[in-house]
Amino acid sequence: MSSQKIICSGFMVFSLILASGCVMPGVPFDSQTPVGSGIVIESFRTDPELSEVYSNEEVTFVLKFRNTGSVKAENGYAELLGLDQLWKGRDDARKNPRNQEVFPYERECQYDQRGIVLLPPDPSAGIEGSDKICTWGYVAPDVPPGLYADYRPRARVFYDYKSFLIKTVTIVPKDELRVIQNQGKSLPVETTSESDSPVSLDIETRSPIRTYGQTLTFPMVIKIDNIGGGTVCENSDSCRKYTEGGSMWNQFRLYIELPEGMNFEEGSCEETEEILLIMGKSQTISCKIQVHEIPERLTQKNIRLTAEYGYFIDKTIQIRVLPSG
Repeated sequence: MSSQKIICSGFMVFSLILASGCVMPGVPFDSQTPVGSGIVIESFRTDPELSEVYSNEEVTFVLKFRNTGSVKAENGYAELLGLDQLWKGRDDARKNPRNQEVFPYERECQYDQRGIVLLPPDPSAGIEGSDKICTWGYVAPDVPPGLYADYRPRARVFYDYKSFLIKTVTIVPKDELRVIQNQGKSLPVETTSESDSPVSLDIETRSPIRTYGQTLTFPMVIKIDNIGGGTVCENSDSCRKYTEGGSMWNQFRLYIELPEGMNFEEGSCEETEEILLIMGKSQTISCKIQVHEIPERLTQKNIRLTAEYGYFIDKTIQIRVLPSG
């Protein structure tokens, strides 16, 4: 084997290689965010675009992302992860004085500012959603002759977002309710309005429906799905404050607004629900709804769901550091 091609291995005792990037098998952090599900990372690369750099070479990382959802993204910022302390910030890079962490050059991209605001697209006017570019300046670590070090730099974008859904439930007169009840069917429901967001909300009415005098009760199921390819958290600030898998990840608040004349059956749901996504993916809530007065004619009522949360997505690339000279 050529001494110029000694592959990084877990059995190597050379401390630099052990410290600086043996690439273990596994899937990198790459959020497969569908367009229309909030912020999408359009590109993450070096500038110029390189897969190999040399020791002590200056390297610029460039991240570009865009809001493709239907809601304004706020309190955004970005971080570059996956590089160890052997990578040094360029002299003109802003650094955290406590740990020498390298901040992006753009002040609004820095986590202590949370200054990124991205407007949603306006399809009727042919306008795309706002985008943002964040850049970092580094110097590649020193690698001795005959060795190399592989790294997987990972860009992470944090932001605050909202999801909303309005569903219209049709309440029919008592005679028609008896027919629906006897057939084991549920009340008709249709979507009136919904957001394009990384967290999807839905409402389903279920059977059995029950009538007691002028009062109607029926089951309602709320379905929540993380479709944005990233991670939900309470807000963009708490997204960062905890280690991966930390206590503030995969949870947020959901607000349920019932129309006048409807309320939750005692012991059922509440107006504000604390949501915990199972495996970070989904959750289902079952509620019992009471209608106080069954109408004499067909009536439509709107139920609104609103979720407010932080979110983050990742993009990973691979770069190899070679010895210079």
